[in-house]
Amino acid sequence: MTSQELQQAIAQLVQEQRETARQIKELGKQIGGIHDKFGKFAEGMMLPSLKRIVKKKFGTEIIDFNVERVIGERHIELDARAIANGTRNILVVIEVKSNLNQQELQKMQAKMQHVREFFPEYADKKLYGVIAALHCAKGMEEKTLNAGFYLARMSEKSFTMKIPKEFVPKEF
Repeated sequence: MTSQELQQAIAQLVQEQRETARQIKELGKQIGGIHDKFGKFAEGMMLPSLKRIVKKKFGTEIIDFNVERVIGERHIELDARAIANGTRNILVVIEVKSNLNQQELQKMQAKMQHVREFFPEYADKKLYGVIAALHCAKGMEEKTLNAGFYLARMSEKSFTMKIPKEFVPKEF
């Protein structure tokens, strides 16, 4: 192979690597879009049942979906928040997960630590968290309950929240 042929082969290889990188980037965008759409699909399936569940369990009068609050450069997004005023005086943060795993549980724990900071108007309310999941990775149901979160799961045509007798919810 001559040096000119070698240079041409290297140039072709570089071009092919660029094209492969472009295709990988595009595939990543497509996968991300599918993930987002599946998440919205899961929310759409779960939220009507969750309205009923949180109203029954917590006596909530108000439920807001897709809540976002921005303070400076920071922001927080909640799939839903439910409010019970009066003697109950409760704020319930609801997050919907298509696949609940350890990372998602940790994100919810971190989010709960910032709720009062972003929503100071609820400082006087008891704060609880509900995670609604289509699928739970192995051991995640127990870990979620041990972390003090209510867990709603799909059963037949709607979601239910099974609460073990010994379960003690965490007030965040």
